[in-house]
Amino acid sequence: NLLLFARLRLGAWRPDPAVDALERELDIAEIRDTPVSRCSTGQVQRLALARALLGEPSALVLDEPTRSMDERSRRLAWDAIDRRPDVALVLATHDRGEARRCGVELALRVAGADAGRARA
Repeated sequence: NLLLFARLRLGAWRPDPAVDALERELDIAEIRDTPVSRCSTGQVQRLALARALLGEPSALVLDEPTRSMDERSRRLAWDAIDRRPDVALVLATHDRGEARRCGVELALRVAGADAGRARA
């Protein structure tokens, strides 16, 4: 799965060092040959983040990026994001602690919804 996305995004069909590095960084090397349908939800989330990080993106739009992850996997995910301080981040989350973790310096505006109505 990750090699396919590397091919689409980077044009690299052969094994790519970026893929290997992301597999190690997010601890998904053990599922390399496992069909996505047989992976846990947390593994699928880490795989999705790895795909998003391919090719050194300038921005990430993350919707509940650590949903269904255990604490260790959450740490791996946020560490991977933190190692890319120049990446702009748009985060949608129900977890206020996770939103606060991003820090005020990253947000120009924090918006929320209450009973279907937007509030700032």
